[in-house]
Amino acid sequence: MVAPTNLEFFETLTLALFQQLYQSFPVPIDIDPMKLAYSFLPENVEGEDGLRLFGAAEHTVAFLKREGFIEHGDMHLDDGTYVDVSLTSKGLLVMDSMPAPLSGSSTVAGEIRDLLGEVAKDGVKDGVREGAKRIITYILTSASSIMSAS
Repeated sequence: MVAPTNLEFFETLTLALFQQLYQSFPVPIDIDPMKLAYSFLPENVEGEDGLRLFGAAEHTVAFLKREGFIEHGDMHLDDGTYVDVSLTSKGLLVMDSMPAPLSGSSTVAGEIRDLLGEVAKDGVKDGVREGAKRIITYILTSASSIMSAS
């Protein structure tokens, strides 16, 4: 299997991270980006591609914090785990929003749950990548309008 691009991997990891944080909300959890990345690495990805994707996982957490979707405490330098990670009000509002252009479930959280259920069954296939891209595009483009409407 061909290794995903950084953007494809970011989209999948973001959905998985949002789902974990939504399920634990309001209780913060610890997140190990390497473990999260490993759970979505395609079989037979190694070497430079593996290192690239593990790096993308760390940068995914940093991006989501910088954009105001999540917050976290310190990072443990010994294992790279971020402590006390939780959704911000912006992240929670996006997860609870009802995206008309998306299919099926009534909220973004439901869409993510359904899509990640497909990943658990079949792995990250092209249809799942398209679904992830659609959800991430919705999240990133609608976050400001959702925040101003609340």
